[in-house]
Amino acid sequence: MIITSFQNPAIKFIQSLEKPRERRDSGLFVFEGIKELSLAIEGHFDLEKIFYSSSLILREEIERMTQGQSVELIEVSKEIFNHLVYRKDIANVLVLAKQKKHDFAQVDLPEDALIAVIEGIEKPGNMGAILRTADAAGVDAVIIADGKTDIYNPNVIRSSVGCVFTMPILQASSVDALNFLQKNKFNIFTTYLFTDHYYYQSNFKGKTAIVFGSEDRGVTDIWLEESIKKIKIPMQGKIDSMNVSNSAAILLFEAVRQRTKI
Repeated sequence: MIITSFQNPAIKFIQSLEKPRERRDSGLFVFEGIKELSLAIEGHFDLEKIFYSSSLILREEIERMTQGQSVELIEVSKEIFNHLVYRKDIANVLVLAKQKKHDFAQVDLPEDALIAVIEGIEKPGNMGAILRTADAAGVDAVIIADGKTDIYNPNVIRSSVGCVFTMPILQASSVDALNFLQKNKFNIFTTYLFTDHYYYQSNFKGKTAIVFGSEDRGVTDIWLEESIKKIKIPMQGKIDSMNVSNSAAILLFEAVRQRTKI
């Protein structure tokens, strides 16, 4: 049976998950795209339902991808499918999945781990871009400290190009994140506008955590204690700061450069 009514309870529930509260209360989220589906399977996410239109993808192709998964396939009209997804006529599946836990017990870090900490990030696009950069740089984990947007926001998933599913992500308060890093003897570097120390003067080898603050306020005072090294990017123009996702790319790849054996 093909769902053709916008009043269908399953369709109305999917639409409700656009709200952060509904995602939080249900423990569920939605994402779109066949590439993202393959990454979610690789990341061992529990899939509940997959909505599709046969005008965009064959049921058999989805069945091949999800072989061994206990997931319900639901066909909808093309009109309904395009109403539900952001990338109309491109995203050929819409997936309902369970959220994962993201506490410190869920990750096993190597001895010389490189971690990115992002504190108070509000814009989903920035969070997704940083996750994508972290994946490209081979960062061992990303800690989202006092996050202002949840990682299952559809815009985070889209802008991360599915890195949400495969990147080890931890969520914590800034206090707990700092305690974890100090307890595990990380060298902590925080981006800070009012320092004279440039990032390329730092040693990012060994256990390293680099902290990036929110778009408008930077890091909070907890990351400015004496034991934490403050670093900045030299600015040659008229403004004194960069987009946080660009800053993350510069610093994380400098850490990779230093840690790469040639």
